[in-house]
Amino acid sequence: MNRHLALFLLTVLTCTAAGGLNYFSFALGFSQAELIVGWHGLAANGLRMSWLELARHGLWFSVPFLSFLTAHEFGHYFAARWHGLRPSLPYYLPAPLPMTGSLGAVIVFRGQFPNRRVLFDFAAGGPLAGFVVAVIALASGLAWSPAEKLPEKFVGDWLGEPLLFQWLMHAIVGPVRDGWSVNLHPTAFAGWLGLLFTMMNLVPISQLDGGHIAYATIRRRSRWLTVAGLAMLAFFIVWLHAYSWSLWVVLLLVIIRLVGWEHPASVDDELPLDPIRIALAIVLLAIFVVCFMPVPLSPIELIGGH
Repeated sequence: MNRHLALFLLTVLTCTAAGGLNYFSFALGFSQAELIVGWHGLAANGLRMSWLELARHGLWFSVPFLSFLTAHEFGHYFAARWHGLRPSLPYYLPAPLPMTGSLGAVIVFRGQFPNRRVLFDFAAGGPLAGFVVAVIALASGLAWSPAEKLPEKFVGDWLGEPLLFQWLMHAIVGPVRDGWSVNLHPTAFAGWLGLLFTMMNLVPISQLDGGHIAYATIRRRSRWLTVAGLAMLAFFIVWLHAYSWSLWVVLLLVIIRLVGWEHPASVDDELPLDPIRIALAIVLLAIFVVCFMPVPLSPIELIGGH
């Protein structure tokens, strides 16, 4: 079996398993209960689901989440093929993570880009395509996400709320009363992850999409954006206690150690971006802003429903 297809099918399984857990948590609402794992499935607080039911309901998460990843990676792939380059097909990265079931996906491209315009198109294609799918998933999922009263005591995780998330929440769900919160449907959670992954990829560091776009736009001066990006992440971790960034920062430092902190030049580095690509760069900056969340995930404990 082709390794790309094998990795994709394995990622479907791990993401659907994670989606089943997400759906079970969604069905429980904000009630606090001990999870019981048995041969026949999961049970908690009177709610029971068989493994088959969990797999079926897990598709509410895995389908939109994998659609986002696929749109993002094939946005890169088709942009590269349009310019005559030969990138690899996406490598999906399955992982036994309870929230996502995956570390994402990557495309491998070896060699130099012909010029900065090709580099820009390759980098921009992924975030633009993935962002559209993420917004559709988030909007659809919010329509299925009820507002529920919080219990007297609640221990859980708080999700960051970027501007776009807040706008869609207000437009679709409407105002939420004090002591209540929105119970995110797994499809809405997949859309939220799409916003998070889009923001992460647009950070202007090294070989991330944002690093490619920054270099294509301002060339060597983009090195200072790399420094600023790393400093920003360090600030979030140290001062805002955004420890959810820690693993990603370690991975970034490994990448920088392997390929260097400065972006490599293209073959024709003097060819500037045209006005249309400059306008798209501004659009991508706006996407970064509306997806921006300094603390993506943090544990919370509420007493008395407040």
